[in-house]
Amino acid sequence: MTIKAYFKEVKAHYNFQSKRIIISDQSSSQFDHFTFVIIENQKTGEELYCLQFTSEHNCSVFRDLVVWNNLLVIGFDNFCYIFNLETEHVVKYKLNSFFDSFFITEQHVLLSSLSNIDCFNSDAVFMWRSEKLGNESIKISKVENNIIYGSGKWDEAGWKEFQLPLSTGGVGEKTKKKSIFTSFFKK
Repeated sequence: MTIKAYFKEVKAHYNFQSKRIIISDQSSSQFDHFTFVIIENQKTGEELYCLQFTSEHNCSVFRDLVVWNNLLVIGFDNFCYIFNLETEHVVKYKLNSFFDSFFITEQHVLLSSLSNIDCFNSDAVFMWRSEKLGNESIKISKVENNIIYGSGKWDEAGWKEFQLPLSTGGVGEKTKKKSIFTSFFKK
């Protein structure tokens, strides 16, 4: 089945046509702004899921989503949500700064924030977080021969190019093993 997913701004009384799943955990309960992501069958237009999460901001320019294999990866503000379309398992992951963009390889999804790159494998397992590569934006231009090529924007210095090994992001084991995400089931 081919999946289509998109952000939808709706009023609280919207009549959802699908299974509604709240993907925020308890740490988000202090916020009162709701954001919805609609997941539908692209061929039939049937609404399959409506994901709801709370956030500090009602609307954000720091947001995007991508369907990758059996996962829906959502970047919003300074969080990443990974929703498994088969199991309904959700991973919520806090970024170091606001979300910027995705870069997808066959085996990895790379999330760039305004300062770092975070890497997940195809099972939604966190692999590593890079050192600080900028403070205004990170752009990945390509991944070739297991090397990540890109540039980071710094306030005064402008854009600085970088190259990182895809396997580690150039990070030592001490940082690589740090637990910085929340995983939970909604079923």
